[in-house]
Amino acid sequence: MANINGDWFHSRSSSNLDELLAVRLLVLESQKLEYVGFGWSGGRLYNQRMYDFANVANIQPSTMQTKIRAMIRYGFVQDGNTCPLVWTRMGSLWNDLYTIGNYTAADKIYRLTLCLSLAIYAFNNSNRQFSLNPSEDDMPLRFFLNNLEINNLITIAELQILID
Repeated sequence: MANINGDWFHSRSSSNLDELLAVRLLVLESQKLEYVGFGWSGGRLYNQRMYDFANVANIQPSTMQTKIRAMIRYGFVQDGNTCPLVWTRMGSLWNDLYTIGNYTAADKIYRLTLCLSLAIYAFNNSNRQFSLNPSEDDMPLRFFLNNLEINNLITIAELQILID
């Protein structure tokens, strides 16, 4: 389970296009009949099919699983643990723009989707796994805003709680 003290916030704020491009290859590959119904999030040990699937993006299975989970959290890929991987509406829009070579518009959709995912999870009480700061039982952006000092500063200790 992710937590706001480090891995969740860091993964939300440090995504890069290379990760999305790797998952894009996996989304395309997952449409093939041989992968339909394949559980991409399952065990990796001695699972040649898992290695074959991950190899499409030239990565290890554990890295593949991490990248797919990240793109689910970001809002590019629909939640699920079997193939085919399916784009969300925003993911599909990004993919279409990227595919036709409109990289400027694709970049704007990419950045917008990341911003939306952070804001939605940060202010949404229904997704406790991602929403709450366990150390303060508060939501990360609300925690940040509530802890700003009068002169618009946050202490190092408070920042460390927020981002580990």
